[in-house]
Amino acid sequence: MANSGNNLTITRKSDLKYTKADPKYFTGEAEFAILPQIDTSKDAVAIVDFEVGVINNWHAHSKGQYLYIIEGEGRVQEWGKEIQYVKKGDVVWIPAGVKHWHGAGETTSMSHLVISPDAKNNKTTWFKKVELNEKPIEERLKASIEKHKQNTPLTEKQLAIVPIAANTAKGDLEKLKVALNNGLDKGLTVNEIREILNHQYAYVGFPRALNGMLTLNKVLEERKASGKKDVEGKTPTDKGDINYYEYGTETLSVLGQRDGRGMLQNFDGVDHALKAHLFGYLFSRDNLNYVNRELTTVSTISTIAGGEAQLNSHVNILRNLGIKKDDLEKMITILNTQIDSDTSNRLKGIVDKLK
Repeated sequence: MANSGNNLTITRKSDLKYTKADPKYFTGEAEFAILPQIDTSKDAVAIVDFEVGVINNWHAHSKGQYLYIIEGEGRVQEWGKEIQYVKKGDVVWIPAGVKHWHGAGETTSMSHLVISPDAKNNKTTWFKKVELNEKPIEERLKASIEKHKQNTPLTEKQLAIVPIAANTAKGDLEKLKVALNNGLDKGLTVNEIREILNHQYAYVGFPRALNGMLTLNKVLEERKASGKKDVEGKTPTDKGDINYYEYGTETLSVLGQRDGRGMLQNFDGVDHALKAHLFGYLFSRDNLNYVNRELTTVSTISTIAGGEAQLNSHVNILRNLGIKKDDLEKMITILNTQIDSDTSNRLKGIVDKLK
């Protein structure tokens, strides 16, 4: 594509002419589109899109090359050195003649701009395929969950999450007020509680979650009037423009300790909602850690008749995160004394089967 004289031109993404990358030099699906030529420049610019896990062969450019990551996360390696990981916004400069490869991450896609200096004279020399010797997925997932595990018993602060979540799910706002006051007294921050309530709309809907938020606001006003100073706490880290579906697929795989890339219930709508929204967006909000999110989830689903299959899955996630049977039994006691026997019995029926 060429520039059109002195006129400003816009080339829509739909008008870009994508070409499939030569499979001789790539491990899977990748495609590229050459961008309009800059009249006064000898350089060329293109977009290259890599599907999940796809990388190219070892190669080198006679005039060097810039890569600018515009979407997703990927990998790049110089011959003889360690693999490096790159994400959106990162810029890579590969000097002339340097042997290297690049491409998508193990579980993420990646797109980058390629800027080729002196394009007509910039020759690419291709070498052999990359031998990654990647770890089996089971081994990788086992290593990934270690940083999220809790190796100590649940604290009083964490156990205070149980009645907050369950009473919100049940819609018992009077009991919720008591639970919220207790949670704040036990050290939960305001933003942690907000995040607990926020997390619940994925399971019991906006009405319950919003009523919980309104109740929290009333409790905070009353506490402030009585002279109590509650800690606001940290807000979620801004993750920027990330691919939440891929983030959520990896999160689900790590928490469940099995490959979560298959389509859920053979339906793309539910699959996308679960991975992109629940395990993607919500789990990316890092002011509530994975254990506390799962405490929220288990406490919430325990209130739902007919939710035993999902409850069992999330109890297993808590176990994967290091939570012992003794602590799950503490949750049952809280549910029995502060919610109702039906709720506690749902959780008890699952925990009693654990070794």
